[in-house]
Amino acid sequence: MSTTENPDLPVAVDGPTWAKYEKEWVLRALWNPEAYRTIPTSEPLGLDLKVYYRIEELKNMCHTSSTLTLDDRNNINAVLEAYRSGTLKVQLGHASYWYNGILKRDLSRYAVDLDEALPRWRVEHGQGKCWVERIWEPVFPSSPQFGYT
Repeated sequence: MSTTENPDLPVAVDGPTWAKYEKEWVLRALWNPEAYRTIPTSEPLGLDLKVYYRIEELKNMCHTSSTLTLDDRNNINAVLEAYRSGTLKVQLGHASYWYNGILKRDLSRYAVDLDEALPRWRVEHGQGKCWVERIWEPVFPSSPQFGYT
């Protein structure tokens, strides 16, 4: 019987492929397969599992962090909406830039020069804060996000 006939059978994985796996998600699948497969009922169907995970991280951040400003929350809410609508994906090593809840730069491997961009964005959208939505490595939870003022 092959693993395509029974997806619960173990699969042999070579080293380079294993290095790309998100280890926490692998462990979650082993510890509690049903929870791993569960999609939050509050979220739309059809999104990538990494997107669901990131959505839950951001929601948790909003509920538990006492250091997030109103500008941070405005940006996070815009990021959440983009993930939910499918317009924003989780791509390792790529970042999107948000200012006052507005997408200023879509996913890219190349950084934005914030010393140049922030003054321009302030003129365009008023005083606010920049949020860089970035996943650095394939291990969840993701690296901390940065809020630039």
